[in-house]
Amino acid sequence: MKSRSGWMKGFTLVELLVVIAIIGVLVGLLLPAVQSAREAARRMQCSNNLKQIGLALHNYATTHKRLPPGVVQQQADPQFVVGGTAANTTNNTESWGWGAFLLPYIEQGPLYDQAGIGRGALLQSVATTFALTPISTYRCPSDTAPAVRANVGFTVRFGPWATSNYKGNCSHGGCGISGSNGLFWRANAPGEGGTPSGLSLAAIVDGTSNTIAVGEIAWIRQLSTGVQLRHQAAVWAGCMQGQQGNCVDDVFASGRAAINHVVNNSDQLAESFSSLHTGGAQFVLADGSVHFLSQNVDYVTNGPSNSSAVDSAYERLLARDDGQTVTLPE
Repeated sequence: MKSRSGWMKGFTLVELLVVIAIIGVLVGLLLPAVQSAREAARRMQCSNNLKQIGLALHNYATTHKRLPPGVVQQQADPQFVVGGTAANTTNNTESWGWGAFLLPYIEQGPLYDQAGIGRGALLQSVATTFALTPISTYRCPSDTAPAVRANVGFTVRFGPWATSNYKGNCSHGGCGISGSNGLFWRANAPGEGGTPSGLSLAAIVDGTSNTIAVGEIAWIRQLSTGVQLRHQAAVWAGCMQGQQGNCVDDVFASGRAAINHVVNNSDQLAESFSSLHTGGAQFVLADGSVHFLSQNVDYVTNGPSNSSAVDSAYERLLARDDGQTVTLPE
């Protein structure tokens, strides 16, 4: 088509298609970079959360002369039974955990007071109110965990409360409910024996800079094969079964399995550390420093419960009193 001054200028269809193709290529090149930048920001926020948790642990220890207990059994709970065991599945003695005791030290003092945690209020009494409150410090934005833990497949085993992406270190192997070589475990009721929960920092004989305090736990990880591994994350409030072995799955993790475990075993997944960060997970040590540990860190296990002695670098970081030297992996 001609104008009065000659041919009209414009794009041909081929030129338009070429431009669209170039834009598509540029978008394809930029999108991974944008996603990478976003994940880096999310991972940094996760790291900052762990720093706040580490600082809160030290502030708690300064005030109380010891770290918070992992879980305190509530004997006033109507379901409390002296000598309750994991076999007694009706004995759901909901019990406050370490995440609840740290609330005043992570700028959640009003929630701590309203829930009556420091006054001995029963977790059972506020399980459908305050225990459902999401707390940003306990959530990693890289993870897709729901605000409230539900539909996990174990309605008796897991507390259906506000989720957390952080669990306390209870052991180099399977968690000991009545005492362990980690930093957190259950405080037994009087007469039940066991080692008292709530360590002084001096009890970390391997050194606070050599011992893991808290680490990440994912909600769901998906392998390249398409298999979904359900770690089930954590909850900050405490344990659904405060008297039983399943209490572990709500607030504790250990070296029962490797970081980002790849075998679809519900016990190992729920009781080991994991994250959606590529290649490993983040941890705060007992000195308050935060480190990323590779999922390929030296780790030795003798089976699904990892009941052998401390015999690898990862286990030495989890055990507070193994007496072995350890160099923090880079």
